[in-house]
Amino acid sequence: MPKPDNSGEQTPDERSNDPDELEAKIASALYLAGEALIADDVPTVPYAAPENDNYSPIVADFDWLKALVAQFRQALAEDPRRAELLRFLPQGLGDGDILRVLFGNLFPEHRNRRKQLHDATGKKKLTETQIEILRLTARGKTPTQIARERKCANANVTNILSSIEQRLNTSSPQESVVVALSMGYLPFDIMNWVNELAQCGARDYSFLDSLVSYASLESSADPLPWQELASFGLLLMLASATTQLPHDFAALETPLNGVLYRLTPRLDGKYDTQQVVGTGLLRNPNGLAIAPHDASKEGFTRGNLFIAHDRDRVSGMNWREIVEFTPEGTFVRSFCGSNAIGTNLAGPVRVAFSASGALLATSNDGLLRFGANGMRVRRLNGWCGVDVCVDAKELLYHARYSTRGGSIGVYTETGRLKREFAPLPPRASFGGVRVGGKDEVTTRDCFAALRVDDGVAMMLICDAETGDTVRCWRVPGATNGPFAFDVQADRLYVPCREPASIAVYTRAGTLQTRIAISDGVVPRSIALAPEGVLWLLGTQENAMPVPSVPLSAAHA
Repeated sequence: MPKPDNSGEQTPDERSNDPDELEAKIASALYLAGEALIADDVPTVPYAAPENDNYSPIVADFDWLKALVAQFRQALAEDPRRAELLRFLPQGLGDGDILRVLFGNLFPEHRNRRKQLHDATGKKKLTETQIEILRLTARGKTPTQIARERKCANANVTNILSSIEQRLNTSSPQESVVVALSMGYLPFDIMNWVNELAQCGARDYSFLDSLVSYASLESSADPLPWQELASFGLLLMLASATTQLPHDFAALETPLNGVLYRLTPRLDGKYDTQQVVGTGLLRNPNGLAIAPHDASKEGFTRGNLFIAHDRDRVSGMNWREIVEFTPEGTFVRSFCGSNAIGTNLAGPVRVAFSASGALLATSNDGLLRFGANGMRVRRLNGWCGVDVCVDAKELLYHARYSTRGGSIGVYTETGRLKREFAPLPPRASFGGVRVGGKDEVTTRDCFAALRVDDGVAMMLICDAETGDTVRCWRVPGATNGPFAFDVQADRLYVPCREPASIAVYTRAGTLQTRIAISDGVVPRSIALAPEGVLWLLGTQENAMPVPSVPLSAAHA
């Protein structure tokens, strides 16, 4: 059922003082410090600056920490007996009780503090049972698994989750978990990052999780507490790994397999195909957008292509980056999200331009809006995104995904939810979403969504106002990626893996033709340019992994 306009929903400006944003900064600082230690040469990355950031910027210069660790390792190298003693340190720390005392001394102002919000009557917002259900949900358990573990009915668990959403004013169990973290009801598993960075099995430092979940920096304008937390956490990491050097996961060896084609229509209905960007520049590309005329308002160059692909190395939690090319295939630049949790680029990033000229990008942590030529970024919502597009009314259609299944959320450009529809069951998701013009059956604006359920791809044509399905049909061999919707020609261009081609359908579901693609190329994403020109982003299956080389260096 479509939800009414959530006029009471907070805008990003109103949420800028939320405690969970401060805690995300703490986690970001710790992660960045670990990255600085792991990478021998940290490249200069053009991070986007988060908009409406009222707090001190995240510490990015960790030379002081690298120098401290260098002294630490030098002391071990000078005397082998020290390294031998270090091997017993994790055993001496035990279950972490002694570390509670150490952290209490590091952060005395937060000792024995706990943030728990109450309602107007003074009662806690969540009961112990509700907290336990959320704790199990945060561990990835489904309602069925929780019901089995608690020996109760599935409906009981579902009702409890619904009551939690009502009390916390949330719309999903995942959002409830995030809010509960910021309120201090659940521990924040910060040590997962430490363990991952160290490539070692650290002891039980779960108290550190709790510390991060209730330590508030509202009264601290300087970054010193973040530095102390990062320093101590990473020294624990080194102690747990003894003298073993951390695995350098910052430099990735992934295939440079991306290719970009321009398909120009001919008078006989066929296409002239030209490879504009060949292999050797792009890694696993999955998002493609063409800058429209209004993009110049946000500093982007009209007609240039923006492609999302894997970075050559992880930087500030950005596993993906956006690369800009001219229509002739000349590399212009690349840029990332911010170096903070929530506005970084991770997951299958898909891109589109808004009506105002801003660049929209999906990410694991939400829908992002880039302005100022990519140097400013703002999170519009916190949903894991699969794809995004914009209609003529300047509304954003966000194909979203969670463990409960996928859905389509319709937002204003400021991130206000207007309605949501097309819910999908678990294991089903949308590969792409596009908005069209008037539909001949409903005489309304409509949207098309490619649904993938257990490997079966279905194209759905839906009413843009109600989300009701007008028609659907199966698309054999479809790639789970963005497609193109030509309103004037009444055509949908769908990338297909088997056979490697672009399937051309009418809005009625009739397959008109297939545009064959070169052997060994898997179509991933399609964008439609003026005059009917198609841009096709794909991957070369036989591309070999190569050592990590920054894209700017490869083009130098």
